[in-house]
Amino acid sequence: MRTRADVEGQGQIFPKLHCFRGEDVRRTFLSHLVGALDCRLVRTVFKDSQIERGHSISPALVQAIRESKISIVVLSKNYASSSWCLNELLEILKCREELDQIVMTIFYDLDPSHVRNQTGDFGKAFEITCEDKTEDEAKQWRLALTQVANIHGHLLVNVHMIEDFVNDVSCKLNCSPSEDSDGLIGIEVHVANMVSLLCLDAKEVMMVGIWALQGLLQLQNRFLSEILDQKDVKIDRLGVLGGRLKNQKVLIVIDDDVHLLRSHGIDRVYEVGFPSEDQAFQMFCQSAFSQGSPFDGFMELAVKISELAGNLPLGLKLLGSSLRGRKKEDWVDMLPELRTCLNGEIEKALRFSYDALKETHKKIFLHIACLFNGAKVDNLKWLLADSDFDVDIGLKSLVDKSLICITHLWKTVEMHSLLQEMGRGIVSAQSFDEPGKRQFLVDSKKICDVLEDNTGTKAVLGISWDRSEIDELFTLDEGAFEGMCNLRFLKIYKNPLKSNEENKLYLPKGIKSLSRRLRLLHWDAYPMKCMPSNFSPANLVELDMIDSELEKMWEGTQPLKHLKSMSLWSSKKLKEIPDLSKATNLEELYLADCLSLEMLPTSIQNLKKLKTLNMEECRNLEVLPKDINLESLSNLTLYGCSRVVSFPDISRNISVLSLENTVIEEVPWWIENISGLTLLLMSGCSKLRRISPNISKLKHLEEIDFSISHTNSVFKYMILPGGEVPEYFTHRATGSYLMIPLLQSSLYGSSLRFKACVLGNNFYSSDLHILIFITRLLDSHVVIFDCCFPLKKDSDPLAASNYDAVELKFGWDICDIKHCAEECMKLVLEHH
Repeated sequence: MRTRADVEGQGQIFPKLHCFRGEDVRRTFLSHLVGALDCRLVRTVFKDSQIERGHSISPALVQAIRESKISIVVLSKNYASSSWCLNELLEILKCREELDQIVMTIFYDLDPSHVRNQTGDFGKAFEITCEDKTEDEAKQWRLALTQVANIHGHLLVNVHMIEDFVNDVSCKLNCSPSEDSDGLIGIEVHVANMVSLLCLDAKEVMMVGIWALQGLLQLQNRFLSEILDQKDVKIDRLGVLGGRLKNQKVLIVIDDDVHLLRSHGIDRVYEVGFPSEDQAFQMFCQSAFSQGSPFDGFMELAVKISELAGNLPLGLKLLGSSLRGRKKEDWVDMLPELRTCLNGEIEKALRFSYDALKETHKKIFLHIACLFNGAKVDNLKWLLADSDFDVDIGLKSLVDKSLICITHLWKTVEMHSLLQEMGRGIVSAQSFDEPGKRQFLVDSKKICDVLEDNTGTKAVLGISWDRSEIDELFTLDEGAFEGMCNLRFLKIYKNPLKSNEENKLYLPKGIKSLSRRLRLLHWDAYPMKCMPSNFSPANLVELDMIDSELEKMWEGTQPLKHLKSMSLWSSKKLKEIPDLSKATNLEELYLADCLSLEMLPTSIQNLKKLKTLNMEECRNLEVLPKDINLESLSNLTLYGCSRVVSFPDISRNISVLSLENTVIEEVPWWIENISGLTLLLMSGCSKLRRISPNISKLKHLEEIDFSISHTNSVFKYMILPGGEVPEYFTHRATGSYLMIPLLQSSLYGSSLRFKACVLGNNFYSSDLHILIFITRLLDSHVVIFDCCFPLKKDSDPLAASNYDAVELKFGWDICDIKHCAEECMKLVLEHH
């Protein structure tokens, strides 16, 4: 009996089952094997009786062998008595060599060595078959039998051992790509991940859900058609698929709403991620050019257009197919339109999930599409906290329907570029001819028109304006925002890739008024010295005035109870911070690169919820409030505050402390009370003279950096004799220690070897190897080594002599030292 079988997939995967026609396997063993394969959805389609026998194998069987992914050779004692079987074996091994076909072997009640060496009863049958054959034919058969016997096979002596073999076949089929999958970029990884979820060895019914951005009902139709081997299968709802497959071991449900999977008790869900950039480009090229790369002269255009689809397979396929066969000139002409509007088929497919949302969840979707794609989840919740919809439930609904995802590491909201474009198109359709009546304004040209003509209305809730897109100087009238009394989110930003671009936004009279309902005000390079006189920040949640010309924010004390985050980053002319005594909910304060700032207001002591205070490069800052012992403060950065002399009196709950490039002279004793400190950075502290020995009591400290990067500093290296070294650095009570400044060195499992040099005559003392593990690359790093040599008085010349000086040399096995102290390293020896 010969079998050719198929399994569910994007096409058919055929294993070829090959055995002798004799009675030694057909009635006793083969029926059980075929039955077990059938149970695994490996169905027999070639019958032994249907294949015409002769001295040579038929063309139909040759074709069947070559189309197969796996050939199974069942070797029995009488196998070699058939020249027909031996010729078929030659064809199978030829396919193995030329087509990378998998060959599996079963030795049924037979020792593999008898096949390998043609001995025993097997050998006797083989010799009889070779009697009337040429020497060349016999030689080919011998070689083939040796090769097939060397393939790791299954020794089966009874039907009870079949199950393990069938499991092996099933695993290989599931991991083997089909012919139709050749154009499915990256499918092998998904198949491997699914195989691990399916638990093919399990006996119970297994339900696994596949969750992707687009779940299409026709995929379920095709899936059921393949499984049941029926054409034109039609299903119109989820439950049908389960009913049709209730007697099968595995049920796979495909849908774009993960909530449906959970509601049906499916807890094993495989989330299909987006392809990589390279895979996405290949997908586009496959659709546009019917190959994995573009035609000559199309590379630049192909890259630009494929980027418009992001890495969404549906978009890549539809965009590519819409351009297939067109001339290069057509591609160029179509590019502007493709940038501004979605392909009709893409929009239709994406719109399906949006239309199924509740109205409140649609509002959240549009807020994200127009304003908050890439925003932190917490920030989004703050900004929408006063709205009439539950943000937590809304975000969960959008995630379940694959309309957004939330990154695990940074907890940010991410929406695919095509979905974002769809959302913005929905908003544009609210008032196509009068953009001032839309909820959100995001197009630079439309924003300029609305502001120039003062046509903004109370319908406008948010503006996101990339001022880098302004082609020429734009004069903003002082009353441009007056009509937008409900404006809640105003973002005027510059493209970070064009940071040096001239500010083309001109405010000759400043701004007369801004909506008192503002929740977010983000204005890069604000050109005025202060905020509008009637500015009301009472409802502000986030205030970002980055790279501004501000010298002073406002007069007096303002109600700021809603304010969560405030950034005045790189406002180089800012001389003072406003009174923040009423900003009782402020959690983040960024004042980095405020070069004119000389002191912090004492009101900062009222910020009981402040978690992050960043004052990096505030070079004129001299005075810190005497008490920054804020119980919530966990991250304090004073990097580059080159006039800060004393270690700040800070919260005992702080976890990250950066005091790099300050002139702090001492790490105080009370640092041991900062129990949660995990990162302490003080590189470049050229005046540092003393480190508290109590640093050893910091149980949670993961990283410490006291490296000195100033080559003209007196403090180029440190020698700390054993008695002065904190216990944190060693477990030994004796010995000598070196603190060696290393600049731009990468240390990964390097081995340091010390060698002593005495009076110009080199000799080896007992080599001391120290294995160093540093978990990341550092621009500058200090390494502290325990340099206690285990000297042997009877055999070590260094121990037997007295010297005024000993030179210490060291080297790295796998990395270079870019810079070290100019002075010779010194070694202090303690003799006992």
